[in-house]
Amino acid sequence: RETSVVFFPLVSLTCSMSSSSSSSSSRSAASERKDFGNMAFAKNKLAAAIEAYTEALTLDPTWAVPLINRALCRRMRAEWNFVLEDCEKALKLDSESVKARYLLGLALMEHAKLEQVGDEAKKLAQRSCRELQLALELAREKGATMQDEIWRAWAKCKYRTYEMTTERKRGRRTALLNRLLQMLAASEEDADADANELRSVFSDAARAAGDEGYDAQGGASTANDEAPQWAVCPVSLDIFRDPVVSPSGISYERERLLEHINKDRKWDPVTRAPISSISALHPNVQLRNAIEDYLENKPW
Repeated sequence: RETSVVFFPLVSLTCSMSSSSSSSSSRSAASERKDFGNMAFAKNKLAAAIEAYTEALTLDPTWAVPLINRALCRRMRAEWNFVLEDCEKALKLDSESVKARYLLGLALMEHAKLEQVGDEAKKLAQRSCRELQLALELAREKGATMQDEIWRAWAKCKYRTYEMTTERKRGRRTALLNRLLQMLAASEEDADADANELRSVFSDAARAAGDEGYDAQGGASTANDEAPQWAVCPVSLDIFRDPVVSPSGISYERERLLEHINKDRKWDPVTRAPISSISALHPNVQLRNAIEDYLENKPW
């Protein structure tokens, strides 16, 4: 009985040590293949890089890095089905990978483009926007350098989703206009027909179709296409992506203000008040959230 008590823990420990040693050896060998893949990628030898990353994954299937690197190669070859597959696998291994989320969002958007229109295309575009937004949030939390690149992809995705919705509304409106013309033509033969009533019926139908920007009198959208002043950086004159507040209380796009300060202009671009250091700048989270809410309804 005493022997068995001592024996099993020793076997368990030995197996654990053996397993740990084997795992370490696999990761080391996989790392060598990954490094070879990186060198091939740097020389734009994408096929060789993909092969090396695949070998690394064979040696260590639990490592997300070769999957993400392989997805990047496949993105450059426009192999979007494989990009999608690699990124989904990578996120199962590392759910907080910024690059995997970002590449997954791009792949979904490309699939949405192939679908062009319809419910499936809209679902893909919406999922793409969600993944890119998650990638952006993770990038901000981790201080990743690719925040601007992700934001631009997210903004394009939002606009593409908006276009899809607009195209569907335009189709419904065209059908309604055709129906109205038929009704008006019929009214010319019927002296008792009330044109105002027909116009009212059409306006109600247009609203029911979801086109709230449609003007029943002029037939054009009444929405304002310009971004509101509060959403625009006074230096870049572009809509904010990552706004920060200067000591003067004025918000600027982080990248543009840092460029200004790094040119030895340690003063506020508008008020000319001194800015002692970069640490004096603070993220304007409320403004950033307001802009994201604005873009939900009016993509830029």
